[in-house]
Amino acid sequence: MKSQAQGANIAVVGLSSLFPGARDTAGYWELIAGGQDRITSVPPTHWLAEDYFDPDRRRPGKVYAKTGAFLDAIDFDPLAFGIPPKSLSSIDTVQLLALYAAKDLIHRIPSLQSGRLDRRHVGVILGVAAGTELMGEMSAKIQAPVWIKAMREKGMPESQVQDVARHIMDSYASWDENTFPGLLANVVAGRIANRLDLGGTNCTVDAACASSLAAVVMAMQELQQGRCDMAITGGCDALNDIFMYMCFSKTQALSPMGDCRPFSDKADGIVLGEGIGLLALRRLEDALRDGDPVFAVLQGAGSSGDGRAKSIYAPVPEGQAQALERAYAAAGYALKDLELIEAHGTGTLAGDEAEFQGLLLAYSAGGKFKKQGCALGSVKSQIGHTKSAAGAAGLVKIVLSLHQKVLPPTLKVDRPNPALDFDTSPLYLNTEARPWIHAPGSTRKAGVSAFGFGGSNFHITVEEFAGTNHGPPRYFNSPKSLLLYDGSNPSELAAKLESLSAELHQWTLAYAAKTSQAKFNFQAPCRLALLADTSDSAAVLARSCMEKLQAGEQDAYTLPRQAYFRTSRMSGKIVFLFPGQGSQYIGMGSDLLMAFEEARMVWDQWATDPLVDSPGGDAALHEVVFPRPVFDDQAREEHHKRLQQACWAQPAVGAASLAHLALLKKIDLSPDVAAGHGYGELTALYAAGVLPSAAEFMAASIERGRLMQVDAIAAEVKAVASMSGAGSRPLDDQVEVYQEYLNRIGLQPARFPVYASATGRLYPSDPGEQRRLLARQIAGSVRFESIIQALYEEGGVRYFVEVGPGSMLAGMVDECLKDKGRLTVSLDGDENQSGLSAFWDAVAQLAASGVPLNLSTLWDGMAVPEAVVQPSETAVQINGANFGKPYPPPGGFAALPKPNPEAPREATQASAAAIQQEAPAADPADPEPEGWAAFQVLQKNLLAAQESFQNTLKESHFAFLKTTEAMLARMGRKPERIEKPLPVDAPQAFTDSARP
Repeated sequence: MKSQAQGANIAVVGLSSLFPGARDTAGYWELIAGGQDRITSVPPTHWLAEDYFDPDRRRPGKVYAKTGAFLDAIDFDPLAFGIPPKSLSSIDTVQLLALYAAKDLIHRIPSLQSGRLDRRHVGVILGVAAGTELMGEMSAKIQAPVWIKAMREKGMPESQVQDVARHIMDSYASWDENTFPGLLANVVAGRIANRLDLGGTNCTVDAACASSLAAVVMAMQELQQGRCDMAITGGCDALNDIFMYMCFSKTQALSPMGDCRPFSDKADGIVLGEGIGLLALRRLEDALRDGDPVFAVLQGAGSSGDGRAKSIYAPVPEGQAQALERAYAAAGYALKDLELIEAHGTGTLAGDEAEFQGLLLAYSAGGKFKKQGCALGSVKSQIGHTKSAAGAAGLVKIVLSLHQKVLPPTLKVDRPNPALDFDTSPLYLNTEARPWIHAPGSTRKAGVSAFGFGGSNFHITVEEFAGTNHGPPRYFNSPKSLLLYDGSNPSELAAKLESLSAELHQWTLAYAAKTSQAKFNFQAPCRLALLADTSDSAAVLARSCMEKLQAGEQDAYTLPRQAYFRTSRMSGKIVFLFPGQGSQYIGMGSDLLMAFEEARMVWDQWATDPLVDSPGGDAALHEVVFPRPVFDDQAREEHHKRLQQACWAQPAVGAASLAHLALLKKIDLSPDVAAGHGYGELTALYAAGVLPSAAEFMAASIERGRLMQVDAIAAEVKAVASMSGAGSRPLDDQVEVYQEYLNRIGLQPARFPVYASATGRLYPSDPGEQRRLLARQIAGSVRFESIIQALYEEGGVRYFVEVGPGSMLAGMVDECLKDKGRLTVSLDGDENQSGLSAFWDAVAQLAASGVPLNLSTLWDGMAVPEAVVQPSETAVQINGANFGKPYPPPGGFAALPKPNPEAPREATQASAAAIQQEAPAADPADPEPEGWAAFQVLQKNLLAAQESFQNTLKESHFAFLKTTEAMLARMGRKPERIEKPLPVDAPQAFTDSARP
């Protein structure tokens, strides 16, 4: 352990996530990038809206909101952590969830698993605020004197007073030796250190909703000062109980509409969430030395207090700005260098406005900035405000965004808050997932903020890790998975499909896809490709295909959609067809770029600003194709019109086509011949190697588009001025200029033939003729049908692959060739199909047709979980609510006893008289002696409930002992067989001090 490492960069070497809708970090990223909304009605596991909800904000003892974001249940095996199952109800769920997440985290750290890192030097520093749910429950349990006082004051008989008090106490967890540590917030960290044998600093930090970033800052300091060699840090919150809702209701902070809309004109408050977000941090040099993966680098951290404010919970922009300024002073770069900020972004009008003003103050202190150069967002629009875990939720999101090179969306902003002047600010709201295009030579940079009640402000800077040897695998996110199966005959193929359902119970869909592609024989007599979005849909699709194959229905067109079956292979050549201007559209290929780095890196090469000195050269190319989101039809139409300009359209189509070419090269699919439509001819020549480099291809695309744009402007001027006789340069002049430009490029011999759209014939081999033909194409017509007929009849082409945006050329091929045998695929989609889905669809058809492809390369660098984890016999399901708490009961409101009927007044008086004969004289001050009979009925009901409770307790104890019996049997011991429930006071079999 180093004695001092002041100023050291801190590497994020591991992540673990439990958030609403996500049971792991891969699921959390899928939730974020996919724009999933996990805000729902409060589930009956937490509290009952029928008990507490009332839309009247001022109603005492009621809350006016009943939505939130809640953790899905996970399978938790207490015995794997050395925890007796009987103790679970005495341990707050936040401790158990954090322990589960921490174990998952450390199993992913190579230096810990190899023993290179000493566990004695691993600290656990977590943000946990506002206590625990169990603390509230146990505090309520000891309020019996208060209840007894109230019942006595109402004149209830002492036997009933004591019985009712006991019955109420039984509605809470029981006290035992595990309860005290089980309800303490600091034991969230302590239990992790204890169970996982970690000897570094172990504590929790409470800075309200900034707690997790406060913990991260402390963990960074521990590492930089050499007091530990790794820190597990982040935030934990499972406190979506009614107490927390009551707290936020009475401060009028919750959204009455029940939704979280950060920075929106409809923002009206917070929606509460819960979650666990953990990060493993190391000094960067140590992580690289020990071979740990590096997701991102933390460089600067800043904190501040608001000082005197209007109220203890009113945010202060100046205080927040100070935290940001301190963070970037420590980081060594400026706020203006950022391209993404994860805001605290709670969705309250006052909070959002204060944060926005604080950001503007911090930006203004850093000098000149680029207008709308940085995306602003908040994951709270998807998972709510996770309170003490909020900073961790944002930080993990930022780390993943940098790692995946994606600008993530913020949901539910139809229009920004008009009080926030985004148009003239350095910020814009990113409301859709977009590829994070960034020029080589510098790193992507981002920041994350978290603010807490009492003026606790924290901000952390996060930078992309530029190294290539230590990057962790990327997460595989795709709307569809491709499964490939082959056989020597239909029966053999059907047999393989029959086992697929069983395999999908053991494997993840992605792993099943990966392994099936690796085993696939492209030369097999029978070939089947399946496209599915879930394991269940894959099983259904496989079953349907199997039944049709067994029934002898081998015609490919009788199979379900998303299934391609072939028993023969056409002999013929492959042509790549490249689209021209007119195929471009906003966002073309964006999901392909977010899925595959090779595709995105093509665009990174042209992420300069401005692109060219031309009529449209006022932005980078990607800013035109993947523009910042706008919020009205007029602005969207302006984006569309700009991309229609030749100076943007042609290089944009070229870049999109190069992205596809990069993927085809990766899977070893190359053409025998190429052709293009209009501008696409230039792309075809580049693909054939005539243009010697991508840089010269893009430069030629830019020049071609610029010349055609100049001519278009001149034509408009001529049309306006035609009455005065003014003219403009004809397009033929642009041909001469373009040929002069092409004369400066050293063309190379083609690797394969290319057809010219002006002639419908093959390009000549002479470079001078090639230049003249390519230049004249600007003003010439496109004989695309002639090209297709020549490719088919003379060239022997049978496989037509459209490479580039849109699918117009594939449709034209089908129209030209009609009933002639061929396979036509497009790598891009249309308004009904995403680009990534279209890519997999094209690959599926090619594979089923027997075209050899090296698909295993698509999985290089991808994180693909293999087995579907099966719960152990001793596992129980836990979520954010405490395990086994008696109330609310299973079944929720419907399971509650109904109100007892009122006794008739005569019967009540008679019962009261009978009771008075046997009981001491009633207090003359008691105004309601007739109520005694009603209480007597209540007593009988309580006794019956108590008897039921005792029976339930016996049964649960018996279940625990049976579980223990099974565990001991697996350990090789032979306990006495347990045949019947033991008394309730049977001794406890384990203690919490048992080692895992």
